[in-house]
Amino acid sequence: MTGVFFQVKEERDFDVAKSILSESFANDPLVNFLSGHEDFPEFLFSVILPFYQTNGEIWLSEDQSCAAVLLPPNITFKLSPTVRQSKELLTKFGLKTSFRLIYLDWLLNKNHNAVISEPHYYIFAVGVKNLRQSSGEGGRMIRFLFDHILSQGYPLYAENSNVDNNTDPFRHLGFNLMDKVKVGKSDTYFVPMTLTE
Repeated sequence: MTGVFFQVKEERDFDVAKSILSESFANDPLVNFLSGHEDFPEFLFSVILPFYQTNGEIWLSEDQSCAAVLLPPNITFKLSPTVRQSKELLTKFGLKTSFRLIYLDWLLNKNHNAVISEPHYYIFAVGVKNLRQSSGEGGRMIRFLFDHILSQGYPLYAENSNVDNNTDPFRHLGFNLMDKVKVGKSDTYFVPMTLTE
């Protein structure tokens, strides 16, 4: 139980955050919608995290068991894989995964913009190492982020992609949960959420 968090500035801490998020999202329904390949979560966070490293905030727990990624107000995520990453996406994970990634990026942004239009923080991901699941570390990280964000006077927005397991904890933390959003023709859903105070 740490409850102490710091913002990632060093490359080695960035790699730790990527490892935590890759591990904790390995069985996430949205990640599995994109690709069931066991190497995909690490690849996905390798593509996404550099944008957040430059434009957002990445946080770690002191004991390096929990990581969180967020964007400050007025910055919109732009999916921008490098040429090398684009080639790897196609050759290792296939065209279907590539199209699904583009579609999911569009769907998430569309719903994000429809739910909240005022300046806000966007919590993209909070992950906890598998051995620390259910330890409360994820909840402590989220409460820390609440204090960090709400003290600046901004609401926050997030999506719950693990609807079956995380709905009650988010509701308990005070989130306003919207209706489920179906992802294409799949059985996968996510729930947009906001918190204003």
